[in-house]
Amino acid sequence: SSAYTNAANKCSFKNSNELFELIKKNHPTISKNNSNKKTIELSTEVASQRPNPELDSEITTVDTAEGKIFTTSVSLKHVFELGGKRDSRIALANSFVKTNLQSARYENESAIIDSVLKIQRLSQIYKLIPIYK
Repeated sequence: SSAYTNAANKCSFKNSNELFELIKKNHPTISKNNSNKKTIELSTEVASQRPNPELDSEITTVDTAEGKIFTTSVSLKHVFELGGKRDSRIALANSFVKTNLQSARYENESAIIDSVLKIQRLSQIYKLIPIYK
């Protein structure tokens, strides 16, 4: 009874909503999902990017009996995507984002429900402790 009274006196929550908000803010699963959310949402942006062209140049010098011979070469490389590959990549990324955000939402809701049930069970236990003393 003394431990329960001490715990109750140290409790600084004014109402259950305040406790609920702290659970939503500090639960490890919810924090992890919130930090992953931005990464997941960037998938669409990454999928919609086009590859940059590449420019290479090379200069070689060869000493021969006739003198130095200079050779210069320049190459420009660019990827052309044919057949709607970029659109397919973007559609896949959108599906990935939607699926992962829904999964994170489910995990968050499950974590909140689990926490609320545990708090309710603790409350019931603390109410029963005096009966069994």
